[in-house]
Amino acid sequence: NFRPVARYIFPSIHRLLTLPTPPPSHRPFYRLPSRVSQSSTMVYGNRFPPLPPMPEKSFTQWLMDQTKIYGDRIAIADPEKGDALLSYDQFFERLEDVDRRLAVYNIGHGDRIAVLAGNTLDYIILVLGALRRGITIIPVNPAMKKMELEKYFENAHCVIAQKDCIDKVWKTTLDMDNPVLIRSDPFRIEKMIVEMDNFYAIDTSGVEVQERQETKFDIETTVGILYSQAFIFYSSGTTGPPKGICIPHRAVIAHCLMGNLMYAQPEDERMPLPAEESAIHGVLPLFHAGGLITLFIMLSRGMTMVLNGRFDAEIFIEILNKYKVSVVYLVPAAIGVLTQHPGNLSLPHLKVVYIGAAPLTTKDAAAFKARLPHVKLVQMYGLTEAGTLVFATHEGEDPTNAGMAMPGVEFKILAEDGSECPPDVPGDLIVKTATMATGYLKGDKFGEWFDTGDVASVDEKGALTIVGRTKEMIKVRGWQVNPYELETAIKAGVEGVEECAIVGIEMCGNTLPHAFIVGNPVVNDVLVFVRENFVSYKHLAGVSLVTELPKTATGKLKRVDLVQTTTADDSAVFPLPNSRDDEDNAEAIVMSSFHASLNPLPPMEPSPEEEEQEEKVLGASDEAKTEAEIHEETL
Repeated sequence: NFRPVARYIFPSIHRLLTLPTPPPSHRPFYRLPSRVSQSSTMVYGNRFPPLPPMPEKSFTQWLMDQTKIYGDRIAIADPEKGDALLSYDQFFERLEDVDRRLAVYNIGHGDRIAVLAGNTLDYIILVLGALRRGITIIPVNPAMKKMELEKYFENAHCVIAQKDCIDKVWKTTLDMDNPVLIRSDPFRIEKMIVEMDNFYAIDTSGVEVQERQETKFDIETTVGILYSQAFIFYSSGTTGPPKGICIPHRAVIAHCLMGNLMYAQPEDERMPLPAEESAIHGVLPLFHAGGLITLFIMLSRGMTMVLNGRFDAEIFIEILNKYKVSVVYLVPAAIGVLTQHPGNLSLPHLKVVYIGAAPLTTKDAAAFKARLPHVKLVQMYGLTEAGTLVFATHEGEDPTNAGMAMPGVEFKILAEDGSECPPDVPGDLIVKTATMATGYLKGDKFGEWFDTGDVASVDEKGALTIVGRTKEMIKVRGWQVNPYELETAIKAGVEGVEECAIVGIEMCGNTLPHAFIVGNPVVNDVLVFVRENFVSYKHLAGVSLVTELPKTATGKLKRVDLVQTTTADDSAVFPLPNSRDDEDNAEAIVMSSFHASLNPLPPMEPSPEEEEQEEKVLGASDEAKTEAEIHEETL
């Protein structure tokens, strides 16, 4: 009798009363009314217990307290340093030594150090030693050039670089607009001041002058350190200029606690996980959040991390065999090293391969399972702002999906108007995580929820599928074109295509899809394939054959570079033939482009059904327009 009354008088209570109970088979997933909005928007989450309280300690001190039980177990192996092996006890002794060296130069709580280094043992020790003193680390790609380094250095108080980077670091600091001393002694801008094994420290920066007083820093317990900056990672710049992302100590600890909760779940209700004392090997660079924080998660579980200094296919296979590696972290581009290896590739010790930084294609996943059927393949999804591990595929799930939410993660799928998207309908992915960054450096602070910029859908079980990027979606005559959909189809359906990237280019006041392809396809085949298999507004305005696609160090496609290429140089968009054999290809490109320049519509006319649907969309967006105006706008 209460329900009819509640429906009208107490709508919020009514929603609770009518909340469906998930079946037992869906135990890791549930939905609950949003705590963010009073609307009917639903929040997706998981039924993992909440993360335990965190002590007021730096991440390094927390890690030392967690792993002191492992004693003489090997923590890190560095093949490039003569197979150097460091036990957990030895590792922490080295941390104490770095802490003393930093204290001598009064580098401490609140200071920012930019570190240029590769994947080395010394780099890990330096980073953890600095975090223990409350120092903020700005990891920097050592391959960067002068103009790239300046934006990192202007936010640092000090630079510590490996020896082969000293010259370019020195030149960069000398040419900065206002390099000043931040300490009167012993730092001097004119010279390098101290060598730390393979590192030199240099005073750089353009921040205001500070005369520092010696302060006592309690390493064991520091009030407020959980929410102070541990890292400033810079975004990869795939959709615009790189931005500094501030990661607090709390977020790094939360990553490790999240892993602990996963281990407590039944095997069929979580992602495949390595056993303790496993040997782990990864190819992600440690100046990248995914590479460094993943290493910390594994160390917190007492595992052995086998470092990767530089990626070489033969050395990579040799390391897997020599160290009996059971778990590997890879980017999709490196999967081919395993699937296309010409020799005998049994790898009996390898149990799990984690894929991150970019989505895995169905073709690569199938090739991998055919070559190594005993190895589990896990796709992971994350982003620096919200956490490097937010979703992961569970046991038996399709590794080309993003997977299920990790502990401490809630998410929503929203349409453009802010309403909830039904299952399997794509929308904007909004997340709330325990591993959230505090905000952008010199920018906005993050709220409770973060818009990932990804377009995704979720099925009835809670498994997430990434459809594309909001900023990468190409709007053609009011229609959204997902480049990932076209890229996947072209790679699978056109012979000779190794890699493909679709971007929107401006032509005669219109945005149209354009394909950049690595490989040896017949260009006309690409154009015809898209025309025959996709609706008219997805047809290509042109195709460019290139030797490689611009990517970040972790394998993410830099679409913004392709867009700039098309804007800056028309020859890059429509290349001339190099030989008589290429003339057909060139003619197909030029004719497609010529047609698009004369007529904003793609080459193939839309069907009557498409025209009817398009008129409905245009009419819904502005009901006040006359039929003649709508028809003219459609044309």
